[in-house]
This record gives sequence, structure tokens and C-alpha cells, in this order.
Amino acid sequence: MKKIEDYVEYRDGNLWWIKRPNNSTKMGNPVGHRCKGHLWFRFNGDFLAVHRVIYEMFNGKIPEGCEIDHINRIKDDNNIENLRAVTHQVNMQNVHPRRNSKSGIRNVCWDKSRNRWKVEVKVGGMTKYIGRYSDLELAELVAIEARSKYYPCAPEPEPYHETPE
Repeated sequence: MKKIEDYVEYRDGNLWWIKRPNNSTKMGNPVGHRCKGHLWFRFNGDFLAVHRVIYEMFNGKIPEGCEIDHINRIKDDNNIENLRAVTHQVNMQNVHPRRNSKSGIRNVCWDKSRNRWKVEVKVGGMTKYIGRYSDLELAELVAIEARSKYYPCAPEPEPYHETPE
């Protein structure tokens, strides 16, 4: 059976083909096709996630019960420094705000009945109420503090700044 290490190499946060596993693959090309943000590829009849292969190249087998988390939340940033093995619970704590979020801030939602911003976190599958605030900036600071207390393995992201075109 073919070994993946004989066919790809890690360079610049990606895998590159160094040997052709089939006739449709070109040596020197990056490995993977984007699907739901992650890069995937077919090898030996299996579909493999690029980030999992890179993690295992540097760290060995992924520990039982763990998933590979992209620390900066960018699903196709496969630099080894950005990958870590974590439990599903920790991986779910390291997420972007929901797309339909009125606040745009993780763990902060609008409580229409009280006309205030509500801060809640999930801990062990249960929702923990933190507080309600009339000021969004204060609610964000409280949410950051709650995340640092209850989600110590989910770092706060760098602020996102769009680059001017």
C-alpha cells in the first residue's frame, strides 16, 4: 500500500505533490480541493483532510477522542503552528460568531423581551447565564472575560481588519 509521506511534502502551510499517485495528479501542484472551507484530497481510495495529514506528519497519530482545530479559525490555514489536537468541546468553543448574530460577537445576543444584550456561554452542554447589559461594548467585554474563564483553550482571535483594495 502507498504511504502518503512518499507522495507529498509540507511547505508553506500546505502539502505539495512530489510523486504522482495517479495519472491525473501533477507533481509540484498543491494538494487538495476546497470543501466547506477545508482542503480534502483522495489517496489510496480514501478522502483525507489536508489539515489532519499535516498534523500527523509533525505530531504522529491524532490522539483518541481528539479533532484538529485551526487556532485562528481559518479552515484552510494549515500552517502547523495553527493546528492543535483538541476535544470536540474545545473545538466548538473556538468558533466565529453565528452569521445571524445581531451583535456580531460570540456569546452575545439581543434579548428582545428585556431590550438588553444578553451574555451566555455553553459549559459542559449547559447554557450558563452571565448577565444582561444595555451597552454592547460592555457586553462584549463581559463575554471576553467569560470566555477566558470558561473556555481557556479557545484563544481570542486577532481583530479582523479588511485590507483596502
